[in-house]
Amino acid sequence: MTLVRAASAVTALALLAAAPAAKVVPYPAGGPPMIIPADSPVKFTGFNKDGVAEFSGRFVLTGTFVYDCPADCEPSMTEDDVELHIIPDPAVAARLPHWQDRGDGMVVDITGYDRVKRTIASKAAVADLLSGKIPDVRGRVSIVVDHYAADFGCDYSPYYAARFVGFAKPLKLARSNVEGNSGCI
Repeated sequence: MTLVRAASAVTALALLAAAPAAKVVPYPAGGPPMIIPADSPVKFTGFNKDGVAEFSGRFVLTGTFVYDCPADCEPSMTEDDVELHIIPDPAVAARLPHWQDRGDGMVVDITGYDRVKRTIASKAAVADLLSGKIPDVRGRVSIVVDHYAADFGCDYSPYYAARFVGFAKPLKLARSNVEGNSGCI
């Protein structure tokens, strides 16, 4: 039994050693580097003139959405002042590029979602939000995004954003009537 455990441990270490390493990209202005996991769904295209890390590629972002005002909603706020953020599921967040040592609580700001506002929040919920009756509207979501970007706030807090492309289509299983032998002939 001890030999089997030792062999399993050696095999596990070999698999970990064989796993591709994350890419570390220095931030041009100094500060924390960008960590790009080997299994990232996006490709690093570079830093723009403002130092924002930009990425290409589409991916499915699943997690908890938060539809709220950037500060507390006040009576003068309108629906144009409301923002959409997604707190990615841990498995998704682990695959996304992120700033080294800048916290585990990733939040991704979503842009371009105007055409789906009513899908994620009813008129009544938005009215309650804008009047201050509720602090936010939350729920689960699975969307397709692109134009992933990473930046820093004025206090070097991490900032991540992506553009809404559409809702992810759930997998639909259907019965298939296959006749005959589908094995080797």
